[in-house]
Amino acid sequence: MPFSLGTVWLGALLIAAPVFAQDLPTSPVTDSALEFEPQLMLQDIPDLPELAITTEPEATEAVEKAKRRLDQARGKQARWQKLAKQGVLSRSEAESCAIDVATALVRHEQARAEQLRLQLEAVRQRIAGGNADATLGEAAEASWKSAVALAEEAATKLLATRRESAEVNLQRHRRLRSAGLVSPGQLKRAEAALLKLQSSDLAK
Repeated sequence: MPFSLGTVWLGALLIAAPVFAQDLPTSPVTDSALEFEPQLMLQDIPDLPELAITTEPEATEAVEKAKRRLDQARGKQARWQKLAKQGVLSRSEAESCAIDVATALVRHEQARAEQLRLQLEAVRQRIAGGNADATLGEAAEASWKSAVALAEEAATKLLATRRESAEVNLQRHRRLRSAGLVSPGQLKRAEAALLKLQSSDLAK
């Protein structure tokens, strides 16, 4: 059965990001203010035993491309967190990197799941033609299901990261509004961004 995660999930997940106030970084920020990256580690999905299974090169390229973007997002997050602690960047700028990391992680896991789906189809065709043992099909299916589970977990973490970031952003806007540093309209947009994320959670 054809399986595509990207179209369904990313359309729901990549909703409007919070409107961040560019508060001036006057002092180093705390670690807790920047710890938005999901505590989801990339898990190695075991390769299929012995028999080489080839799939469309586009699937492999998509996984490699997604992994490069994930590495780049994580590298940028580490650099920007350091700059924020030094007072060079604002909190909102550093916090936005966490959403980039979570989004890149979702795309990587989705690409991996699609690659393994294609691999599973290839294995099933070999089994049907008498060129592979049924145990290989079981291993391929288990690997694909593991990848799907990881992609779903990454998607959940992305939503949580967006929501937490929006909550912190709203708190910041309220403080800045009290100090007369943002307009009522900016505060309303921050409130609307959080409400939209909360409504999305309720609709699930």
